[in-house]
Order: sequence, then structure tokens, then C-alpha cells
Amino acid sequence: MSLIMGIGVQIKLKVTNSIYQTTAQFLQAISFLAALMIFLVVIIVFLGKNKHLMNTLEFKSKYENLYQDIHLTRSKTNIYFFPIFILRRIFFVMVPSFLNFYPWAQIQFAIVV
Repeated sequence: MSLIMGIGVQIKLKVTNSIYQTTAQFLQAISFLAALMIFLVVIIVFLGKNKHLMNTLEFKSKYENLYQDIHLTRSKTNIYFFPIFILRRIFFVMVPSFLNFYPWAQIQFAIVV
């Protein structure tokens, strides 16, 4: 989560046109954020395509940590719990970084997320 906070600080510095930030630092922060989002999308797609293999021993031995302690038979969308949970945590950490001048928006976003 400290990575997300660092990304938020870099974006905030860019928005305020701070002299303490270089363009390379901003681009590095944006690339880390994009890589993290792409990673989450890849996990969601991977779990969606391999739903039928999740009960096999070979698949479990390799990828069980992605869906450990999740009930596979209750709902088809249960396997997306961890990626969505991580995405919510990312948004929850980024809100104070982006909306520090708007405390009313921080509260509203925290209620929604």
C-alpha cells in the first residue's frame, strides 16, 4: 500500500506543479499504477477462464492462493473476491492523496467504496 501512497503523492505533486518533482518520477509513478491495474485485470481474466479447473489437484497446487478460502459452489462471482478487495484497498489509499483539498469528497468516496 505504500506504493499506492507514493503514486498518489507523485500525482498530487504533478497537479500542484511542484518544483520537487521531475517528469521521470511522474511517469514512473503512472507506469507502476498502470502495471498494477493490468495485473489485477490479468488475475480476473485468468480466474474467469479457469473456473472449471479450480477443483483439480494440479491447478490447486499452483494457483490456490488466488482463491483460497473462497466457496466455489455458492456463486459464480465468488472467485473475484480477492482482486476486487485489492482494488478497493487501492482506491481507499488513493483517496486521501487525490482529494486532500476536498474533505467532503473524501468522506463521500469512503462511504461508497
